[in-house]
Amino acid sequence: MRFIQTFSLTLLLGLSLSVQAQLPQPASTVQGLLQGTVEQGLAIFRGVPYAAAPVGANRWRAPKPLPQWAGLRMAEEFGPRCVQGNFAPGAEQPLTSEDCL
Repeated sequence: MRFIQTFSLTLLLGLSLSVQAQLPQPASTVQGLLQGTVEQGLAIFRGVPYAAAPVGANRWRAPKPLPQWAGLRMAEEFGPRCVQGNFAPGAEQPLTSEDCL
């Protein structure tokens, strides 16, 4: 019984350490900190905005600088795609937004 407890604890500890090892150091940008993921040994940062949303007063104008954010921004998933026509009949429409910069 003691062996099973020790083995289970060791396995759990090993798995928790391997999960922690999958996060790269946060990246520092002018706007704030980004937390990405590690895939195949590479630090990956997805969905990082590069300009303010082109809505309201920003519509049909040159991109404006992105304001700073507080804290750590997660950069694990792509953001929405820019709005465009559906070129394939019956195709699933992906998540789109005017705020795609």
